[in-house]
Amino acid sequence: PHLMEGSGAGTAADQGSDVAAAAASSISDGDLEICLSVLSKLVQTPDLLNQPRFKGLRKAGHDAFVTYYDRIRFGGVSATEYKEGKASKLEKLARKQRQKAADR
Repeated sequence: PHLMEGSGAGTAADQGSDVAAAAASSISDGDLEICLSVLSKLVQTPDLLNQPRFKGLRKAGHDAFVTYYDRIRFGGVSATEYKEGKASKLEKLARKQRQKAADR
């Protein structure tokens, strides 16, 4: 079956970029300015984050930025997915080396 343009189907990357575009358009310039102002104040006084009222900000910031930077560092996948893939490759290599040694 051939996917026709406009059928609503697309790749996961296409769907992800659609979600990102929708989310970006829901954040006003004013919202962004306020966020940047708060973050600037936190850079100047990082101990503010220790206050209980900033717990939500700590969690949201951690989740957003760690996810973002992990995907950059690990080639578009999460750190967990990267580690699982790497472990799988190492297991496969070890299996091949054992087989090669057994064939001698």
